[in-house]
Amino acid sequence: DHEAQSVQIHDMVETARPNAFAVADVVLFEAVWVMGGKSYQLDRPMIGALLSRLAAIDQINCNKVLIQRVLPLYLQQPKVSFIDIALAVYAELNGAVPLLTFDKNLAKALPEYVKLV
Repeated sequence: DHEAQSVQIHDMVETARPNAFAVADVVLFEAVWVMGGKSYQLDRPMIGALLSRLAAIDQINCNKVLIQRVLPLYLQQPKVSFIDIALAVYAELNGAVPLLTFDKNLAKALPEYVKLV
């Protein structure tokens, strides 16, 4: 939403080598929260499309496996947050399923990943 900053970042990314810019998972979580919040109010399909585009940029080094695994679940489960789905996917990717939780919505939405405590 800042034109000058957007142009500067675009130019930096376009001229960078592959995987030049690391984006931590926590940045992805924050980005989803901000995009869906009061300031931007983007819907889940738009957020999903934007994250998919980010993951497709060769110069961006991010957890592409996480994004690819979380996004379909995020789009299918409107009552569950991106970060909660990511936690369940982290558990699965690390051989630590079921993820134990007190979150009834998460346990109901993703029973293959999560067990209610």
